[in-house]
Amino acid sequence: REKINELDEQTSEIILLKVWEEMTFLEISEIVDMKEDAVKKRYYRGINVLHTLLK
Repeated sequence: REKINELDEQTSEIILLKVWEEMTFLEISEIVDMKEDAVKKRYYRGINVLHTLLK
């Protein structure tokens, strides 16, 4: 959980909404006012960064 704070605020928010709140990318895109594709990119890039940080 503390590693997620090393990400930028918007990326960490997207990951938390997806993982903890189990929201869809479409729902998240409406909350953060971004296109669904942009939310997906941020999510997957953030997950990759977290994997690197946890190694």
